[in-house]
This record gives sequence, structure tokens and C-alpha cells, in this order.
Amino acid sequence: QNIYGTITASAGADNGELNLAGSSIISGQVGTNANYLLAIGSAGGAGTTVTFGNDVFVSDFVQTGAGIIDISASTIDLDGTATGDFTMHANGTLKLTINSSTDFGNLDSSTGGTFTLASTNTVDVVLNTAVTNGQTFAISNFSAGIASLPTVTDNSALVTLTPTEPAAGDLLLTATVNTSGVATTPSATGVLTTMSDAVTDGSASADLQTVWTQVISSSTDAAAA
Repeated sequence: QNIYGTITASAGADNGELNLAGSSIISGQVGTNANYLLAIGSAGGAGTTVTFGNDVFVSDFVQTGAGIIDISASTIDLDGTATGDFTMHANGTLKLTINSSTDFGNLDSSTGGTFTLASTNTVDVVLNTAVTNGQTFAISNFSAGIASLPTVTDNSALVTLTPTEPAAGDLLLTATVNTSGVATTPSATGVLTTMSDAVTDGSASADLQTVWTQVISSSTDAAAA
């Protein structure tokens, strides 16, 4: 079932639950930073996707099926009065979008929670911005969790996002832009490298930034070239 609007919790600490059985689109904000939902559960199995189009304020999030949780470029705020845990199914996928250096999907449990994630999970990233070599994105902020680092995939033929855990429960993605490895002509590789360098050092014009964003979003070497 799709919900095109906001979902609110009654006044007080951690009220109400949202349980999703299959594929759903939740377009509006869920809860507020004053009134958190108690819990969200997602039971959809492989082939299902639950998409959140806005920020979510909930104390606990549990995925019990091996589907996809797509948080878009939203923040999942788990700083309610409960434990603040985000639990992935052993074979579940977390999908997120990166629109800029400050606008990207992320999970926040700064009050101290556990991010249950392992190497059997996938983090799938949609890049909609001019990513530069060495740029980092802090995807999660927890106090514990991440038994082992997940597989990370993205939509770009030029970018590799490498996961690390700089502190317990914190997932950090670091971008590597590979223009030399594109299967195209040497001249095209040279142009891509020049563009990448200009964006990285800040000398790129607004138009070049726009073109580079389109190049980064290309899913094949031929399209990038």
C-alpha cells in the first residue's frame, strides 16, 4: 500500500507503529522530531521495495524480509526515547540517493543505537551529483553494529564507493573516480580526466559541473564517454 502524505504520531514519547508487508511508497514525512513513531517494520521479501520520500522519525526500524529499503536522500532519525536501532534482514538491501555533499540518504542514531549490517547485505547508491575523487559520505551514525562491511553498488561506470567503519556503527563511503579505466578511446579518457580534475580542484564552471554530474550518473563506459 502506498501512502501519499505525512504520517504523524500522537503527542508523547514514541507512539504508534507502521508495519509494511510488501512494496510501498511513503511519500511524506513520518513522525516529527518532537513526536517519534515507536517502530517501523518491513516484511517484504526479495523483489519488494519500500521507498521513503521524506525524513523519518522513529525509535526503531526492523527489516524482517530480504527486500529493498529505499530511503532516497532522506534522513532516518532514530533519536527517540527507545534504543534507536536499525536492523537489516541478513540478505536485505539498503538503497539511497546522493544529490550533493550535504543532501544524501543517511541513518542517524546519535543517542546511541545499533546498526545491524553485514557482508551479506547490499548498499545500493544512486549518484545524482558531481562526485570527486576521495569524497566521503557518512551514511550512518550509531554506537554499535556492522558485523562486517556490506557490498556497495552504484549507478556509475566511473565511480567506486568503498565502505569503511571508522567508528563502531558508522558506515562511511569513499568515492574513487576512475577515468583511465573507461573502455573508450585515449582522447575520451583524457577529456574525462581533465573534467574530473577541474571539478575536484574547484575550477569547473557551473555548466561543467552539470555535465560532470551527467557523466557520473552514466551506468556504462560507452555512455560516460
